[in-house]
Amino acid sequence: MVVDKFHARNVGPYSLIYQQPLKGRAQLGGQRVGEMEVWVLEAHGAAWNLMEMMSVKSDDIHQRRLAQSALIFDDRQIDLRSSQSESFNLLLQYLRGIEISFADDNFRIESSKTVNIRTFKPELGGLFDPRIFGPFLNYECFCGKYKGKDNKGQKCERCEVLIAEKNIQRWRMGHISLDTPVTNILLFKVLSTNLSKLLEIPTKKLEDIIYFRAYVVLDNGLTKLLKKKEV
Repeated sequence: MVVDKFHARNVGPYSLIYQQPLKGRAQLGGQRVGEMEVWVLEAHGAAWNLMEMMSVKSDDIHQRRLAQSALIFDDRQIDLRSSQSESFNLLLQYLRGIEISFADDNFRIESSKTVNIRTFKPELGGLFDPRIFGPFLNYECFCGKYKGKDNKGQKCERCEVLIAEKNIQRWRMGHISLDTPVTNILLFKVLSTNLSKLLEIPTKKLEDIIYFRAYVVLDNGLTKLLKKKEV
């Protein structure tokens, strides 16, 4: 039975969004550490083991790279106190998305284009615009004038792309100006009852309106068949 349960993992597949190891031995994943396991480790004073599980062995991208380099070259020490969870960064991005300021038009997406079919490079002004979200290749600007780590942190004066690692795209944000305002789905999931009371519309009907399954009568005009605020 022990042989059937035994499983070890080195580096393997990670979730593209949360950057945590996939769950399950079938996917070469890691073992889940839930709330009860955390309580047990805390009760036995295993603070450093817990910190290691929640950072290097989980979703800390930077510390994960340092750990892998230390195993190969044996020349680095890892400071877990400077660890940063990618799941926490993702939560911050959600919060920024709710109250993002649109005052700066430099981060506005102008078109729905993605990648040029001839060059396989992102289209300027499109959904993958490198001027907004970061470079397409590591330490290389869009026009190719600057290449390499020697130019790290600079911005190309020709194409206006920052010279950095391409993974900064995970943390940079842009916005799309919609023709018609829409309800933030994240807010509706949390504040559906409050929105329902504010608009005096039942929650179920409000959900149908948000997902365009129904509409609200704002002006019934001369007809007597429809009433104001009727869904």
